[in-house]
Amino acid sequence: MPRKPKTAPVEWLEIPVFPIPIYAGKVLLCVTRDEWSSVAHAYDSDPDTDGCKGLAIRHLNDDGRTYVIGVFDGATDTFVHELAHTVFHLLGDVGIPVESGEANEAFTYLIGWLMREVFPVFLARTKT
Repeated sequence: MPRKPKTAPVEWLEIPVFPIPIYAGKVLLCVTRDEWSSVAHAYDSDPDTDGCKGLAIRHLNDDGRTYVIGVFDGATDTFVHELAHTVFHLLGDVGIPVESGEANEAFTYLIGWLMREVFPVFLARTKT
């Protein structure tokens, strides 16, 4: 049975949230290990990020689906890698197969939309 998130620590309030059109759910973008840990705490999941450049996980609860992308090295390739995992999770959750050798329009449109919406925020948050 899905668990409800606990009350979130203050750090969690700074994490950008992107509602997903058509498929529902939301994407959270964590760019620090502390943000990831805050979300993990809120959803009763594993906060460990040791040895990871990035992570992607989904949380299912009574309020819907939450997909969390964590990019800890600030690299664009890590962002795209974790974004792809998120799209695979999301499409699997709504029953849309991704098939080898096929056009996979649902995958390509969704990853394109997420790149347009989330990537500029990622760049702004990881600027040094």
